[in-house]
Amino acid sequence: SPSESERAYKLERRSTSAHIYDKITEVANVITKSEDLYPWANVLLIAVAIGVIEYLPAAALAWTVPLRFRLLDWMVSNFGLVVMILTNIALSMACVCGAVLLTLLVAPSTAGSGVPQLGAYLCNGEMVSDDFLSIKAVAVKMIGVVMAISGGLAIGREGPAIHIGAAIGDLTNRLVNKTIRVTTGYKIPFDGFVKSNVVMMGAASGFASAFRAPIGGMLYCLEEIATHWDIRAHMTVGAQMFVAVAVSAFITDTIVRSTRGSGGFSFSSIIIFDGDENELYDGVIYTYTDIVGFLLTAIVCGVVGGLYTKASIWMHRFRQRTPWLKPWYAKVVDAAIVAAITAAVFSSESLLYTHCKHVPESDDDGHHRMLSAGGGERKYVQYSCGESSYSELASLSLTGEEGVIRHLLSRDSVEFQLIPLLIFLVTYTPLTVLVRGLPIPCGSFVPNLLLGSLIGRIIGEFAEFTFPNSQISEPGVYALVGAAAQLGAWTRTMMAVVVTLVEITGDIGLAGPLICCVVLSRGIATQISHHSFTHVLFYDIVDRPGSPETPMLHPNDWEPPGPKSRRLRRTSDHGPVSVESDDAMYGESASSDTDSYYKTQPPVAAVSTEDITVDCEHEARV
Repeated sequence: SPSESERAYKLERRSTSAHIYDKITEVANVITKSEDLYPWANVLLIAVAIGVIEYLPAAALAWTVPLRFRLLDWMVSNFGLVVMILTNIALSMACVCGAVLLTLLVAPSTAGSGVPQLGAYLCNGEMVSDDFLSIKAVAVKMIGVVMAISGGLAIGREGPAIHIGAAIGDLTNRLVNKTIRVTTGYKIPFDGFVKSNVVMMGAASGFASAFRAPIGGMLYCLEEIATHWDIRAHMTVGAQMFVAVAVSAFITDTIVRSTRGSGGFSFSSIIIFDGDENELYDGVIYTYTDIVGFLLTAIVCGVVGGLYTKASIWMHRFRQRTPWLKPWYAKVVDAAIVAAITAAVFSSESLLYTHCKHVPESDDDGHHRMLSAGGGERKYVQYSCGESSYSELASLSLTGEEGVIRHLLSRDSVEFQLIPLLIFLVTYTPLTVLVRGLPIPCGSFVPNLLLGSLIGRIIGEFAEFTFPNSQISEPGVYALVGAAAQLGAWTRTMMAVVVTLVEITGDIGLAGPLICCVVLSRGIATQISHHSFTHVLFYDIVDRPGSPETPMLHPNDWEPPGPKSRRLRRTSDHGPVSVESDDAMYGESASSDTDSYYKTQPPVAAVSTEDITVDCEHEARV
């Protein structure tokens, strides 16, 4: 009968479902109990999750940024420059105010890049907020950075990408542990070292997905936020992180390639290099006559980077310490003013230089690579020029930061005059300082990459103008050297900067000059401003006045090991640390009683209530 066959069908389905569930439980048990399989399964899940989720803000920006510029072009064509400028100001204020309100009312901990907060967490295991690595923080960070960049502020998205990646890594790990507990009944015990590793792995994968530079993402994480990295960690966690950054970057790249050109998405507006223009420059990239110019570029970027760091620190602290900027409505008004100034300057500065040039017919003259940094078409803005002509200054100020970088790194017959480059340098630099301290998700890597490219391009154009018949490299080569030097001066990282730019551009032949210039500019910037902007904010979080917490010292401030040591006693798992000197215990180092593959010295927050002794040689690592 139909009822009996239906009953048999339901029983068969239940049997099949039970069989599948038993198989899943069996696999979960095997993975959970295996010290070899569990970490790698965790790594792959984290990498895939980050690769997919990091695509979402990229896709949103690939749609909103070109839409905004198309709207401005349409306003100029139909209503004139004045209406376009007013429209740009209104759009910018609306987007930025929306980002500020979202951040302040929903998740205040998502303001800024999130990198100093991650560094502080990896230093002492204490988060600035309970929701710093939550789903809510991920959502606010993604929406906020899309709104802020769409509003035209001079900010980047790499900092938020790092924060988002760290949060996704932690959330995925917690989800995996909860799934194992539900399916097997086994509760994986908390381990601070594992938690810090998945956060660090997620942060590196977020950087790798944003720039599609896996090795650069790993090195940036190690140089910038890792505070307890050692050889043992490198042998285990290092291999896992290496796989995670590669997989996450591959996943994001795959999705970008599959959706490029569909649904109105224009990834060339937010991606410097998309991998399609990967043929190397045919011939020698630089000559020995460029060495003096490269060194001059590094010196200038070092001085500018040091002064720029000081100005950024001052602006951030001014906003944090000014009483009348404390209320939420004052923060909204402050952001609206900055947005209006930024939009007004970018929209109207082209009136200062009205020279027009003919739009090039082809993106490639057959002899030079049009885009040293790859990444799609270059945009030439007509502004007030006639048909088939473009404004040089408007093509810098109204194409978005990634579009400007493509112009500056180009190596072809299309050159920029010194006057528009200098005007844009004078206007762009203070606008990037004005955003410091605003309560919005924002990054500073891309703005400094642009600033360094601009300085290098100016020096390259000047060298080519001064010595027209000499063997001087293309100004785009100087722009790449300037980008590396400025990033080194701003972040104080070295390997991460060089490797990231080589991965983005494919210019492996410039690795030598890039290394030398980064080291030189970094040293000069350190003499002007001892710590980087990120590290200053890091110390503001960690070194709280009146706190018994042992201060974290930057390697530049370390003293040689002495006969003194400290005993750290944590009153609870997340409570304060009391410090007491104990000369007799010098030479004893902290250790862990666990024997799992991944368990070694955990961060301070994961230390049990028992006393541990940490000598001066290991204090900074803890």
